[in-house]
Amino acid sequence: MDKIVTIGITVILVLVLLLTMILAFFFHFKKTKNSFTNSFLEDEEKNKKYIEFLQKEIEKLRKNYKTSLEKLYGYKFYEIEKEIEKDLKIDLDNYKNEKIMEIDHQINQHKNDMAKTIILNAIESNCLKVTNETSTGYILLDDENIKAKFIGKKGRNINFFKKTTKVDVMIEKEPYISLSCPNPIRKQIAINTIKHMIKSNAFDEKAITNIYKKEKAKLLISFDDIGEQYVNKLKFKKIDENLYTYIGRLQYRSSYSQNVLEHCYETAVIARKIAKQLKLNEELATMCGFFHDIGKSIDYDLDYDHVAQGIELAKKYHLPKEVIIAIAHHHDQIFPNPYVTITKISDTISAGRKGARTISEVGFKQAKIAESICKKNICVRGVYTISGTNFLKIIIIPKRNYYNHLDELKFDLLNALKKNKNFIENNIEIIFSNIKEKKINS
Repeated sequence: MDKIVTIGITVILVLVLLLTMILAFFFHFKKTKNSFTNSFLEDEEKNKKYIEFLQKEIEKLRKNYKTSLEKLYGYKFYEIEKEIEKDLKIDLDNYKNEKIMEIDHQINQHKNDMAKTIILNAIESNCLKVTNETSTGYILLDDENIKAKFIGKKGRNINFFKKTTKVDVMIEKEPYISLSCPNPIRKQIAINTIKHMIKSNAFDEKAITNIYKKEKAKLLISFDDIGEQYVNKLKFKKIDENLYTYIGRLQYRSSYSQNVLEHCYETAVIARKIAKQLKLNEELATMCGFFHDIGKSIDYDLDYDHVAQGIELAKKYHLPKEVIIAIAHHHDQIFPNPYVTITKISDTISAGRKGARTISEVGFKQAKIAESICKKNICVRGVYTISGTNFLKIIIIPKRNYYNHLDELKFDLLNALKKNKNFIENNIEIIFSNIKEKKINS
């Protein structure tokens, strides 16, 4: 019993001792913490005051700096700041513009190189023959006696032939008969009629009438064959067969001595090559190139606009809308889609290549007269003729108000041309441009 009491007292004493030690440690830690916290707060206060001191010093220096700058430049500091900001903006803008111009130059150079490559490839792969047409045809004679038979008694046969064919006939000392007519279809029918008459040795009025009817019918039928031949050659899939005859008629039409059908075919082939390299629809580009002058198949005797007639034919025979747009704009400076651009380029390449078209001495003089008349207008900077054509390119002075009155300017220039007694060309076309270009050598 005494032993148990002793053990219990001992345990109680140990617990009291441990509790005393814990309390002592706790109070010591609290005292130390308070001391550290007070020290830290004192240091923070000192740091805060030091920071405030530095800020005041910086502000003083800033004010002194402002004052010095104002004294040095004679401006208020905010004015100097604005000037510096303005200069920096100008420098940055100049740098930006230089970089943009540099990149733009690189892009244009690359673009021009690509364009030249595409066009040169198209030209080199399609060097077609040069076909020049005139309004006069010749028939060589093996026998001089044919002339007398063709003329007939008191000129009866030749006069009846002229009346029937509506073609002028000239017989001179040379061993041939020459025929002249502005309508190449009538001229060709007349040539074929005379050849048939010579072969049949029949020159009377009845023979002329019968042979002329046969040759006319034969030529008209040949239009369809020619049209079908070119459609197959270009591998068009869906073309109304009624359009064949209009294609064939182009075989007997010339423009500035260039055969129109050959020109259309060449334009189509070049357009196909360009479209292929640009990864566009090749057949569509080819159709735009081939049919751009289809309006020229309309008879010469009619007063017509080949663009308007071409649009009418294209709509009537259901050609694609891109082809109709290409026909409408192939003489304009408007390019609503890439196929119009390709058609315009291909048309220009075909018409402009060496030997494709010619211009007479009279035409050259008329072009010079037109240039001198137009240059008198105050709005005009320069006037250039496009070689081999009846187009005038007018370079106007780059002022905005002039561009707003192009129709009036065109009217004034055409009136000035018509009033000049030395100017006889009535079908002159005017194209306006504000880009300075080199003169095309005629």
